Amino acid sequence: MGSVPLYERIGDDAALQQVSGCLDAIREIVAQNGGDFIYSKGDDVLSLFERPEAALSAVCQIGGRLAKEPLIARIGLHFGAVIRARGAVFGDVVNVTARLSAAANPGEVLISQSFFEALSADRRGPLRLLDKMAFKGKQELFDVYTLRGDDGALSTHIANRGTFVDRPSAPRRGSIWSSAMKIRCDPAETTNS
Repeated sequence: MGSVPLYERIGDDAALQQVSGCLDAIREIVAQNGGDFIYSKGDDVLSLFERPEAALSAVCQIGGRLAKEPLIARIGLHFGAVIRARGAVFGDVVNVTARLSAAANPGEVLISQSFFEALSADRRGPLRLLDKMAFKGKQELFDVYTLRGDDGALSTHIANRGTFVDRPSAPRRGSIWSSAMKIRCDPAETTNS
């Protein structure tokens, strides 16, 4: 889905301005939390963090910031080995993070078991176990977590939907362990056709 309906509804120039504003806000928050803004493609963003606590802080700030914007984020968080080569990042962590963000509802954060386990115990409080899920191409089901809202409610409606989370394998030579955050910006309001 992404921002396509937004471009259709308000036109290219206005939509580009809104998406650019969203991406600029995300880039700023990622940097403030010590993250590395890897790339943005259209309305998708990939960022890496050395510490999962920093990624979680960034996600909370992004959610607060985008609440004031006409766009809303779908966010996936995963922890695992990342390979940096030829100016890009590769590895299962990138793929799993993308699948988590694609499966998230607008305004939702989906978090892998490996990310949960990498967090310090005192930062796990706002996370709630959602369900066991599966993604296309993966053989194992894994626990997926979501962030609890300020009111204690879970912001998800994805039970019984197929998604997937993978446990990280041992790092390959040339890889580093990292927390990956994938964000897709969607219009906050949609109109029925």
